[in-house]
Amino acid sequence: MKKVVKTYYFLLPLLLLCGFYAYKAVGFEIHDFSNYYFGGTFLADGNFSAAIYFPHKFNQAIASLGYQNIFVSYAPNTPFLALLFVPFSLLSVTIAKLVFNCISIGIFVYSVYRLFNFYKVNPKFALLIPVLFLIPIKNNLLFGQVYFLLFFLLAEGWIAYERKHFKSMAFFWSFAILLKVFPVILILPLAFKKDWNALVYLLLSCFLLFGISLFFTGIDIWIFFLNPSFQRLPMEK
Repeated sequence: MKKVVKTYYFLLPLLLLCGFYAYKAVGFEIHDFSNYYFGGTFLADGNFSAAIYFPHKFNQAIASLGYQNIFVSYAPNTPFLALLFVPFSLLSVTIAKLVFNCISIGIFVYSVYRLFNFYKVNPKFALLIPVLFLIPIKNNLLFGQVYFLLFFLLAEGWIAYERKHFKSMAFFWSFAILLKVFPVILILPLAFKKDWNALVYLLLSCFLLFGISLFFTGIDIWIFFLNPSFQRLPMEK
């Protein structure tokens, strides 16, 4: 036990802070987690269509399930994200948020440990993380956001890339890209460095995950989401 404490003590403040806000999140409003949860719910029920990207219709559909005073917008999220949250739709929304937060904390703390260990950073610097990143940590857990998951995917992908494990890198980074799109900028440094092997693996993995998502979501909603004119559409229709 002493050996474990001595090895991981620097992560304890971060773990305690995350645990505190995961507990507070139980009594907090569902907030951003509503987007993910109900996206997964409608996909599981076979009611996942382009209408989900119009806030009025999305919130009407949520209200039809018996939920009141939930006002959210799925617009920034990909169809792939809904697929990820289908298993959580089997739980009540409150329990699902708690479970997701606990998983998020586990992989986030694990990634911090991995990065510190990989770069041989003095563990004492980890004690600053709860102070410097208090607000992002607090909001991620209270709102039930996916940024801990993204951090995990990007960090693990980076470590794999540094170790020349391109297949692992491709899986983690392509998952992040399909989840939130903006990590697609990772393609640019690979192209700039002319690291063609890594780039090919990443592109192939993106197409593979995209193909898997098409099997469950269909092509029409992806065409709608990827259409450049989508962002200029009126959100009430």
